[in-house]
Amino acid sequence: MKQNNYKKILVLHGGFEAGDTALFHGINLAKISNGSVSVLHVVNIPTYPMSFVSTKTEKDSVKKQLRKAALEMKKQMKKEFQKKIETYKNEKVKISLDLMIGPTLKQILEYETEHNFDLVVMSKSKGSRLAGDRSVVGGLTIKLLERLRCPILMLDVPLSAKSIETR
Repeated sequence: MKQNNYKKILVLHGGFEAGDTALFHGINLAKISNGSVSVLHVVNIPTYPMSFVSTKTEKDSVKKQLRKAALEMKKQMKKEFQKKIETYKNEKVKISLDLMIGPTLKQILEYETEHNFDLVVMSKSKGSRLAGDRSVVGGLTIKLLERLRCPILMLDVPLSAKSIETR
């Protein structure tokens, strides 16, 4: 049987505490396998129906404002992630950070394909306001499980509504 050496590990971090758990486990796996970790966060620009705007000019203005907000969020998240990664500097693991803007699923799938990772580490929240304390897998998670090409380590962590910027 072929031994799995996870040299290139992708950690998907959504900006919530559950992503911190994925980062912790990804780094520990990289230490064991002498590998490296790439942390990916995608800032999604909402594509809500623009039926509330009546003209193309208004629609373009709303899109421009959403893009500007996404760029600002990306800048803010970069600072927060850099602080988070800094806490692992003594672990002797190469950690890189990439933040992207765009449709989350598309960006993750393209990134994973381009970089040929050996393992993806991600988390899902355990429990929700609707499901009590049951484990819930959302639509994005299901699509990633179906479409990612490499092995996936899915961590089930307690639900938390705290995102990086609210801590």
